[in-house]
Amino acid sequence: MLQTWIKDLNSPDWWTRIEAENAIRDAGAHDSSVIDALANLLVDAAQANEPRWRAAHALGVLRAKAAIPALASVLRDPSSDVQYYAAWSLGKIGDPAGFEALKSVLHSTTVEEQANFAAAIALVQIDRERGLQALHAALTDENEAARRVARGALATING
Repeated sequence: MLQTWIKDLNSPDWWTRIEAENAIRDAGAHDSSVIDALANLLVDAAQANEPRWRAAHALGVLRAKAAIPALASVLRDPSSDVQYYAAWSLGKIGDPAGFEALKSVLHSTTVEEQANFAAAIALVQIDRERGLQALHAALTDENEAARRVARGALATING
């Protein structure tokens, strides 16, 4: 069944893709073959954009610690959707293993600003103290986008 669901993530039919993602999430909370299949789909740049970002999202929902290296590896993917959901998922997983990769994205000029923002929020989700330190340091970054993201993230976090 798993291979059918993974295949269905590439379906031309939108509803089939949604059902496949939901089935994978429902079945995969503790199944390493599901995590591996999603991680492999995520890092396969030959795949279409949508199945890849859906795989990233599902890995976050599943809080798949085993997928941290795969998620970190696509933070600078050409697809802004993949970047965003990889950062979001690393925050959702909440494991310190993703912290440094997210921190480097905060200062990146090659990552979409929406993904930078997701990375900024994820830093605080993983380690509040270190995340806030990184955001405060980014307020003086030479990169205007990094400063803007840090201000926005701090405003969001502080209400």
